[in-house]
Parts: sequence; C-alpha cells; structure tokens
Amino acid sequence: MPIDNEERERRRTLLRAHLAAENDHDLDRIMRTFSDGTEMLYNGRSFIDHESIRWAHGYFGWSSVQGAFAGARGVTEAVEGNGARRSRCCHRSATRRNVC
Repeated sequence: MPIDNEERERRRTLLRAHLAAENDHDLDRIMRTFSDGTEMLYNGRSFIDHESIRWAHGYFGWSSVQGAFAGARGVTEAVEGNGARRSRCCHRSATRRNVC
C-alpha cells in the first residue's frame, strides 16, 4: 500500500516519540505510542495486547528498573537499498550490541 508524505511524516513523528520514551525509560510514555489493537513482533514472538507489550518493554530494559539489556538505547540508522533510502530502528545495549 503506497503512503503519501503526510502519512510518512506521521509515522516518523510517532517513531521519534517512541524512541524518546524508550531512551528516557518512561514506560507510560512508551505505551502511549501504541494504539488499541496493536501487535508487537519481536524475534518472531507476538505480543497482542497492552499488558504483554508493557511487560516485554520492561523485561528488555525500557523501564526505570534494569531489564535484560543494561543501558539500552533506541537509535535510527539510515539504510540504503533498492535505490531507496529509508530508516530502521535499532536497539543498542551498553555493550554497543545492536538488536535491529
């Protein structure tokens, strides 16, 4: 489904808000970036409701309590391929290991 520039910018703004909330380890703000009926996929596992999505973010280290990844940070990287430039979201731990 093609998207127009307005929708593309809406998505980018939402992603920036989500990453800022993750980097601030603010679980309430993170959850506000998810709409009702959201499905989050991580390593092939499906999280289909806000309770499980909230749990997963806390488990990975995106809350005020340390989780599986210490010092986690969300970053965006420019990716080029097929003649197009796009961004992807990666998560980086304190050991600088990217999880994209």
